[in-house]
Amino acid sequence: METATGESFAALLRRYRNGAGLTQEELAGRAGLSARTIAYLERRESQAPQRETVELLAEALRLSEREHAAFKLAGRRPAATAKAPDAQQDKLPSPLTSFVGREGLIEQIQSTLRAEARLLTLTGAGGVGKTRLALRAARNLVGQYRDGACFVDLSATADPLLVPSTVARALGVMESGSRPMLDTLEGYLQGKQMLLVLDNFEQVVGAAPVVTRLLAAAPKLKILITSRAPLHVRGEREYLVPPLALPSPLERAGPETLSRYAAVDLFIQRARDARPDFALTSENAPAVAEICARLDGLPLAIELGAARIRLLSPQVMLSRVQNQLGLLTGGARDLPKRQRTMRSTIAWSYDLLSDQEKRLYRRLGVFAGGFTLEAAEAVCGDDEPDVLDRLSGLVDSSLVRRDAGNHTETRFRMLETVRVFAVERLEESGEAEGMRRRHAEYFLALTEEAEPELRGARQVEWLDRLEADHDNLRMALSWALGGGDGELGLQLGGALWYFWFMRGHWSEGRRTLEDALALAVGTGTPQASRANVLLGLGFLAFWQNDYERAGICLQDSLALYRGLGDKRGISAALSFLAYNVSDQGNWDAAGELWRESLALARDAKDERAITRDLLFLGAHAQAQGDFGQAAQMYSECEELMRTLGDKTGFANLLLSWGWLQLIQGDHGGARERLEESLGIAQEIGDTMVTSWSLSNLGIIALELGDHARAGTLMREALKLFWRLGDRYGVSVGLAEFGGLAAAEGRGEAAARLLGAADAVRERIGAQVAPNQQSFADRCAAAARSLLSEAAFEAAWAEGRAMGTEEAITYALACNELDTAELTSGG
Repeated sequence: METATGESFAALLRRYRNGAGLTQEELAGRAGLSARTIAYLERRESQAPQRETVELLAEALRLSEREHAAFKLAGRRPAATAKAPDAQQDKLPSPLTSFVGREGLIEQIQSTLRAEARLLTLTGAGGVGKTRLALRAARNLVGQYRDGACFVDLSATADPLLVPSTVARALGVMESGSRPMLDTLEGYLQGKQMLLVLDNFEQVVGAAPVVTRLLAAAPKLKILITSRAPLHVRGEREYLVPPLALPSPLERAGPETLSRYAAVDLFIQRARDARPDFALTSENAPAVAEICARLDGLPLAIELGAARIRLLSPQVMLSRVQNQLGLLTGGARDLPKRQRTMRSTIAWSYDLLSDQEKRLYRRLGVFAGGFTLEAAEAVCGDDEPDVLDRLSGLVDSSLVRRDAGNHTETRFRMLETVRVFAVERLEESGEAEGMRRRHAEYFLALTEEAEPELRGARQVEWLDRLEADHDNLRMALSWALGGGDGELGLQLGGALWYFWFMRGHWSEGRRTLEDALALAVGTGTPQASRANVLLGLGFLAFWQNDYERAGICLQDSLALYRGLGDKRGISAALSFLAYNVSDQGNWDAAGELWRESLALARDAKDERAITRDLLFLGAHAQAQGDFGQAAQMYSECEELMRTLGDKTGFANLLLSWGWLQLIQGDHGGARERLEESLGIAQEIGDTMVTSWSLSNLGIIALELGDHARAGTLMREALKLFWRLGDRYGVSVGLAEFGGLAAAEGRGEAAARLLGAADAVRERIGAQVAPNQQSFADRCAAAARSLLSEAAFEAAWAEGRAMGTEEAITYALACNELDTAELTSGG
């Protein structure tokens, strides 16, 4: 609709918003809508909004009387071409509570029905809001059907043969003598132009041919179906209804921002229904957001949870939400019985499964955070040979979903409330312990396959694969270390520690490995497993600057490896010990340890270990000022790597060599080494070496005053650190951008970035590495010199309050760089 001036509603909304000096987000906050809705309305030149939306926007924009009138006129919906139905023709139940979110999905449903589609099925898990969506869309469209719309509730109809009579009863059609009801129904609908809404079709899916017959008999009939499974008939269009929008787990936002997410908004509204004085505050907002996330954004689950606000604060509710199905009870008495508790809602779907599908469903409960088809077949197979067919049935029933995440292979997952119900059924079956063992054994095999790949050209692929299954790995460790199998837990932890290191899960890794060691005390656990866990624990402790604990663990690991005669293990423990003491300034002891490690590596013909120790000994000699000895070690290391064709090791050598030259002020030599390292790493696809080479080259450019090149290099390094999931690298990258901002005289940006870097380090339990401390100190001093102490501390605190991804985006944006290419990871 246009105003007298010819402006569409979209144009008028943009003009009024800009005139009020509001962003889309600010207007959304005032109106109690989502920013996505505002953007959508400003894009759709020909689409009129809901009347309630127009009023909310008019109030938020604080329009004058004349402006308000023009706004309402532009927002008026066009008259339907068909005759508006009378009260008898509109047979749609009216909702008793407000509708929240879903504007885009409602428009998709309406557009599909306005167009050529005649059969549209809304599928999704129980409690996801299919019925409310169907009713909302039908009510918006009812005026466009000459004969109106009719809602048919099939929830009490278990026999597909009774569907025609149930539909007829809703339409007011009477039986006609001995004529079959379906024939009577076809005759009644033949000339009708109407919309038929069939709700809860999943339990009568055998009646799908009834639907196709009605559509064939009535050319102007359209049917909208809600079902937990599609009908699988010709002409069917299916929309999978997703849960409500949730804030990112990494997002640290205040009440105003969080309330714009539909899941949080629904919680607030239903909580106010239960307790009118409820308000989202800075104290309870994080708990509310976490509750909504734990409940997977399912509207029914959120409504049931919010009803508990009469008795429980959000913080207390969060502590109890682990027992989700127990908490989610007590729905309104006027709801169908199956919707008064989440357990009943899921049981409704479960009871419709075949016995084989029930068995697979409950077994899949052992997976946490999703699974692949390969994993499902390996863990749940044997007496369940047709896993793919059964899994397809569970997907059709909306108990299992295809994971929409950015994965290289197809993954599946259950919503957590659905998985809890599956676990309950698994416990009842007596299969739980056997399934948990098979689950743990499968993921042990996966981590052992991944372990050597984490240091090679496929490292990102394997890191991503382990990250995708991190919840499963945690579940397997929890079972094993909780009494299931301590030796398996040790093996799993020993295979995982380098993954934890690379992805910044340092504190979690240390806690798990400590638990594994404590469990293994006095149990006769094989020494090789203990030695490997101690090696990983020492390494992680070293990176958290806990030199004392690192030294104890590495010494114990060394003793076990010596007892086993494992030369490779002895060499690794010696090398890590050398690193530990060198960081504490004891270079003489470090040199002795590296020399012993090198001798053992030569004896074991472990070329990777030989090059590692030659590299460390070169660094040791260089730090001692013995540049001749350093050059000799580096040259021998380089020659060996070239002989072996070890491009990965050679790239690492050049990276370390270049870094040492950089911290000694030899910018020319450092740049030469690092550029060669970068070229090799890019050639072989070694993302870790590529990211650190770019990072160090960025520092060189910064120190030489080439700020434009420094920004370009730092940008690429930061993106790769995030893609790799290297959160320590991210902290270094943010600090480098802080240094660049300080060099360009932007003190507040520098302080924010340095504060953000500090927060990232703190979240993984890390500190600035000693060999990077000098650069960090210079960056901080430069930023402080540009600001008063109070201004510096305020900006630093703002940076510390940022989430990791928010800080990365800020770093790129404040340096006038394009953030669109930022690849999500970690």
